[in-house]
Amino acid sequence: MFKLLYTKIPSKIILDILFKNRVLRRIILVLIDIISIILCTFFLYWNNQSFTLSKFSDLSIIIILCGIPLYLFTGQYKGLTKYLDSIEFYKIILRNCFLSVLIYLISLSSLIKLPSIYFTFQFLFIISGVSTLVKALMRDILLKLSESQSGKSKIKNIAIFGANHYGAQLERILKNDNSYKMLNFFDDNKQLIGRNLNGLPILSINEIEKTKDKIDQVYICVPLINRSYLRKVFDIFRTHNLPVLQVASINDLTNKNLNLSNLKQIEIDEIIGRDVVKPNKEILSKAIKNSILMVTGAGGSIGSELCKQILKLKPKELIILDSSEPSLYQIEKEIEKMNIKETSIQTILGSACDRKHMERIFRANKIDSVFHAAAYKHVPLVEKNPLVGIFNNVISTKIICSLGLEFNIKQFVLISSDKAVRPTNVMGASKRLSELIVQAFSKISENKIEENRTCFCMVRFGNVLGSSGSVVPLFKEQISNGGPVTITHEEMIRYFMTITEASQLVLQASVIAEGGDVLLLDMGEPMLIKDLAKRMIHASGLSVKTENNPTGDIELKLTGLRPGEKLYEELLINAESIKTNHPLIFRAVEESIPPSKIFPEIDKLQKYLKDQDKEKALNLLNYLVPEWTRRN
Repeated sequence: MFKLLYTKIPSKIILDILFKNRVLRRIILVLIDIISIILCTFFLYWNNQSFTLSKFSDLSIIIILCGIPLYLFTGQYKGLTKYLDSIEFYKIILRNCFLSVLIYLISLSSLIKLPSIYFTFQFLFIISGVSTLVKALMRDILLKLSESQSGKSKIKNIAIFGANHYGAQLERILKNDNSYKMLNFFDDNKQLIGRNLNGLPILSINEIEKTKDKIDQVYICVPLINRSYLRKVFDIFRTHNLPVLQVASINDLTNKNLNLSNLKQIEIDEIIGRDVVKPNKEILSKAIKNSILMVTGAGGSIGSELCKQILKLKPKELIILDSSEPSLYQIEKEIEKMNIKETSIQTILGSACDRKHMERIFRANKIDSVFHAAAYKHVPLVEKNPLVGIFNNVISTKIICSLGLEFNIKQFVLISSDKAVRPTNVMGASKRLSELIVQAFSKISENKIEENRTCFCMVRFGNVLGSSGSVVPLFKEQISNGGPVTITHEEMIRYFMTITEASQLVLQASVIAEGGDVLLLDMGEPMLIKDLAKRMIHASGLSVKTENNPTGDIELKLTGLRPGEKLYEELLINAESIKTNHPLIFRAVEESIPPSKIFPEIDKLQKYLKDQDKEKALNLLNYLVPEWTRRN
């Protein structure tokens, strides 16, 4: 009981006095400075035999009368003692310089007599030393008192990766916050390892074992860090189950605007996406500049990014089409921010399944190329609503292709999916049938004269980070809600690439296309969904809750495979991929259905969809896409 009173009550009373009562706080600080001046003067008096007691008292009074007003008017008592830094200490020394000069000038007027001019310098050094020492001690005492008041359970133990100027700056900021306690720095520079920075040891990144049990979070504070290096550093900390945050941007470091609000979660594309192969803008510009292009599904993840990438290449006109009013409004606002003046932009609200509406658009605009990104892609939703999914994905493709052929557009590009390869769900089967329709129209186009031919092609790729059908937004939401993060199967594998990279590769693939070909995007290395979830948890500055780490923040929960869901995805059906002149784009010429055979079947399918005959529609889809195993 007595220990509790001793440790808790006094510290609270002291903090209340110093922080809540400003007048009393200033009186205490003034008294401390008066005592410091008297002690310094006494030391000089005691050290100088020519001084008498009367001279000591006169000198002390004069210095106090000059010093305290000087300190008051120059703001010495306005600063928060708890947050004093080196600049404040320099200001204290500067004030004492003025005070010493003032005392010397007064001595010339015979009010007081100093033994020599050296006395002034002696006084400056001693009073400055005592003042800075007292202020430093007060600062450290207040920090300790605040720390004891905040409670040990709330304090985060922090390590910083980056023993540099910015790391030191961040450490000083954290030091002045009661919620954090700095343990050490990490770095991979051999010349720094084993030394100290701001009194803290600098350890090798390979020496995590020494302190990992004490660390709550690691902050990466390295300017100009590239994606590969960041991914390497992140993975080292992740393997030790250490949550990681990063300083928000290089500008925050270089402009010296660093503060705790600059710390952010590491974006998932930075630790999953690979280093992007830069697009050949010269080739792309020739294909797009001065052209009129249309993007269907322009409000979706891929469609919206395609619009942005296309606008950077300055086409003559861009037509953006979407059936969702909120999505179309959003992309319109994002485009406005780009401030593109060279391109005319049409924003059209409507469905790609509405033939009459689409025909009016084609008739009113001499469209050169169409990027058909409009599709329902969410596997479970399409599985529950198969007729709507088939109608939207298949019929829209047929309508746009037929109008493209009729109005002699130069190119039609279907945005396809890896789920079209040996599909296990209605969404994948509908995308595969869409591919077959595009190939059939390509066969018809081959019979036209060369100047009227349309290059029909499709680009097939896997999951895109952050897209509406991706697990990434779901995981982000689950993490922000405190978990659990749900995964359907421990062995589920997916390919991932960023939306920006996918969109850039789609545009480059459109230049490479020859007609009727399937262009495959190199998706990189596949990843376990379980590992993706763990990476996202650690990138959020949190830890995974496991049997070995029961105090972790977020738990992983297995829910079982959903209807139509595959453990892994593929990009090839039965063909071999052929290299193109782009290292990340491959070509596959796959089997197709002749136009004379497929189009009568599509007409039947359209009738079944209109009649809402689910059984006949799914049976016909299974007939046209035999590799799809229909579920009962």
